[in-house]
Amino acid sequence: MTNVNLYQFIEMRSFLQIIILLFIPSLMIAQAEQRIYNATRTDFKIQIDGELDEEAWKSGEIASDFIALEPVPGIEASQPSDIRILFDDEAIYIGAYLKDVSADSVLRELTERDQIGNSDWFGFIVDTYRDNLNGFEFIVTAAGVQFDAKLSIFGEDNNWNAVWYSETTITDNGWYCEMKIPYSAIRFPKKEIQDWNINLVRNIRRNREKVFWNEIDPIVSGFLTQTGRMHGVENIISPFRLSITPYLALGYQNNQNNEPGDQNIKSFAGGMDLKYGINDAFTLDMTLIPDFSQVQSDNTILNLSQFEVKYDEQRQFFTEGTEMFNKADLIYFRRVGRTPLLYYDVEDNIDSSETILENPDKQQLINALKVSGRQQNGLGIGVFNAVTKNMYATVESENGDTRSVLTDPLTNYNSFVLDQNLKNNSYVSLINTNVTRQGNFYNANVLGTQFKFMDKNNMYGFEGSGSWSKKYGETETPIENEEGYTFDVGLGKYSGNFNFWLVTEVISEDYDRNDMGFNTITNIVESEFGLAYNIYEPFGNYNQAGSNLEVSYLNLYNNGAFADFSIHMNTYLITKEFNAYGFWVGIEPIKNHDYWETRVDNRYYLEPENYNFGLWYSSDYRKVFAFDINANYRTFNSDHFRLNLSLSPRIRANDKLSFILDLGSYNFMNDIGWVDETTDDIILGKRDQNTLETTFNIKYTFTNRMGLNFRLRHYWSTVDYSEYFALNMDGTLRPTNYSNLDSDGFDQNNINFNIFNIDMVYKWVFSPGSEVNFIWKNIIQSNDVNVTIDYLENLENTLRQDQINSFTIKVLYYLDYLWVKKLTTKSKRRKQGL
Repeated sequence: MTNVNLYQFIEMRSFLQIIILLFIPSLMIAQAEQRIYNATRTDFKIQIDGELDEEAWKSGEIASDFIALEPVPGIEASQPSDIRILFDDEAIYIGAYLKDVSADSVLRELTERDQIGNSDWFGFIVDTYRDNLNGFEFIVTAAGVQFDAKLSIFGEDNNWNAVWYSETTITDNGWYCEMKIPYSAIRFPKKEIQDWNINLVRNIRRNREKVFWNEIDPIVSGFLTQTGRMHGVENIISPFRLSITPYLALGYQNNQNNEPGDQNIKSFAGGMDLKYGINDAFTLDMTLIPDFSQVQSDNTILNLSQFEVKYDEQRQFFTEGTEMFNKADLIYFRRVGRTPLLYYDVEDNIDSSETILENPDKQQLINALKVSGRQQNGLGIGVFNAVTKNMYATVESENGDTRSVLTDPLTNYNSFVLDQNLKNNSYVSLINTNVTRQGNFYNANVLGTQFKFMDKNNMYGFEGSGSWSKKYGETETPIENEEGYTFDVGLGKYSGNFNFWLVTEVISEDYDRNDMGFNTITNIVESEFGLAYNIYEPFGNYNQAGSNLEVSYLNLYNNGAFADFSIHMNTYLITKEFNAYGFWVGIEPIKNHDYWETRVDNRYYLEPENYNFGLWYSSDYRKVFAFDINANYRTFNSDHFRLNLSLSPRIRANDKLSFILDLGSYNFMNDIGWVDETTDDIILGKRDQNTLETTFNIKYTFTNRMGLNFRLRHYWSTVDYSEYFALNMDGTLRPTNYSNLDSDGFDQNNINFNIFNIDMVYKWVFSPGSEVNFIWKNIIQSNDVNVTIDYLENLENTLRQDQINSFTIKVLYYLDYLWVKKLTTKSKRRKQGL
């Protein structure tokens, strides 16, 4: 869109903005008074055994009188809780007596770490810098399972793992929880007198009751803005923080296929993770020659769209403590270890007599590091850097000679972040990402910002982000999408039962952050207006309900042409029996101009008006048997429609064993999609795409430190073309003689795609931070054109296909400098007879 068109676009919406600002009153919300707790120093040794029988606990001030957030906000907790907090030169200690009517009333399902399950739990939340934006959360379930997370404006990052200690005991009158959180697990200002924001939280699972020491009001924006305050912690010093976690991994892989090369591959790997406290606020995290064998397989799908599929990052180093790098959405960590740049070019660049023996499909990571922290003045600084090695394909000639073909150069990935906290839960950030490649390959740089400004009542806000991308370097071929930009701005009301927002986003046609980030659609200007109303207090047979309405308008950036207009509405309700259900409606009442399905600039497919309806139901997870169900029907003003159904029953056999089955059926009937581009025409086809997805998960948890997880997934998708069309200049379709039949009469555009995965992981945490993993993975993938096959025959054929089985034993051992030093000192004293 030109500047003139953009200004006209914004001006058209200015009247609506004025109406919102003038006629929606500012609902003043009275926030609860901040409670104060005084921590007590102790000189006595605290044994973490869940008993609270040391004399020191008697001296601690009691925190009690918890207030409910759920299911009924603002009322007193149904069960009393007495909490005491002590500290010494080494750690913070929390002792909780969580009273209840009987031991049988306390639910305590065993799960693996960082999964709470159907269990009562208690948590300690601390914001050591009192910025109301960042904090730490430590939770222990009644079964003794630990859960910890970093808190930020992006929510709860439970991939962060600290080393701390806890134990629980169950009694006839409730349960006890005892925690020890070493100062090495948190960050706090370097000053004599500490002043921290804290909160204490308890979940009484049988009542679905979540209660807090300092009241949390659901209509107030911000979680950490509603904490209490803790005084009394004085004369503590952030310890020397250094830990290493070396690992050893033994692997065996069996390839049951007809490809050249060894079918049985043995491997031995070793590496190390390191954490070093640079000072009281900043930490260095580093991984050297990492191994990600225990990472769960991706939920691979058949992608017929023009856009890349974004899969979740599951490698722990790239998910743990990365909240600062999420600013402006510029980093997609899966780019580190991506498919090599020239992976798909190897076959086209070798002689017809040569054979590809090996072509690795992922970069190999040499090392990666993160430095992050926040100064006392609220300035956060983050640095990320990773290096991947040269990648080569190995090809063999007819006479047996082999040679290497470069598919990816030595590459450095780097990001630098500055994030300044401001008053009123506000902030402004600057972030830069850079990818530098060795040799005659292009490099990429993105510079961005993100900001949010809230009023003093934390009710109204103005926020936005923007970034500029540039590719550069001496390359053999011209660089595409050399320079571009994007920005979005929005304002809204974020507190209270009633909220609204107005957002405009602009993405230029040459914007590209995909070397280290992720973006798909470009060349757009999109504006969205939304309204929401939520009820948090019980009414009738319901505990909670809410509804929102969104109106969106999309046009092209370069010429202002119309692309899409849509209206969406959804509603949810939660009953007093803790069953939840809802429905949604989506309407696109105007023929949309789809400029992306055609794969050609300035050409569009005229998509018919359509109407989308959906509903869902989720039963109470406290019960032994529970289930979720979703249904969605989308109809177009033509002969095509979409019908999607999913069902997820789950059974908790006991507190150790559980089963979850996910079944999904996704059916796009008489759908229209891109097929090919000929010399004269863009070819679109009418097709039925039917997908069945089955995932079966079994979890058995032996203890709160040992468990077995088995996951099986089968994804089957078929695409059957019935008719082909050529695209007219006005976006309509006309008949064509296009055909892609082979000599046997099979349409080569048809697809029968299967993915079959098994992931089984046994984990034993034999001491805090140290563990043994046994991993088995099975992978089968097939793709052909036979779409007339039934499910059982297809499954039988899939299981006969080439497959890969891999087995890995991995051992990690956590070594903390302070622990090693203490052990060494004791050994010396023993030798000296002291």
